[in-house]
Amino acid sequence: LPEAQLDRFMFKIHVDYPSFDEEIEIMESVTSGVTNAMKSVLKKAEIIALQDVVSRIHVTPHLFQYVATLVRNTRPDGDNSIDVVKNYVSWGCGPRACLNLITGAKARAALDGNMNVSLDDIKALAKPVLRHRMGLNFLAQSDGETTDSVIEQLLEVTPEGEELHGAA
Repeated sequence: LPEAQLDRFMFKIHVDYPSFDEEIEIMESVTSGVTNAMKSVLKKAEIIALQDVVSRIHVTPHLFQYVATLVRNTRPDGDNSIDVVKNYVSWGCGPRACLNLITGAKARAALDGNMNVSLDDIKALAKPVLRHRMGLNFLAQSDGETTDSVIEQLLEVTPEGEELHGAA
């Protein structure tokens, strides 16, 4: 897909192949001719209520700054781009990455029973939210770099504390 269309997906999640036994189960289930009735997990009103809960999860200004700094640092022409980004990234993440990282972190916090987003929520979702929003160049591929390895390096160097203020 083109870059603009990839950006519309919230996450890129790596999913392994099913186990041997799971593949057998899939074949048996699909080719048996028996159809199982689908059961509703949530009603429409419940989904809307959960979306409302997630929208009410609090994000501190400091974490908004952290996310903006992290995302801006994925861009090779940015003021604070680190060498790995300058050398290996063709194009970095756009503003949609910020929105999805915050929204995902709010949902994660809610699932954990927290009413506030933490730095851990953001870091846990950085790879799935950012990995498909960055383009690596040929040099990166030949050197064995991946978007995940670039994101890991960005997470290591992006300021988390007071030194973040004024970084954006």
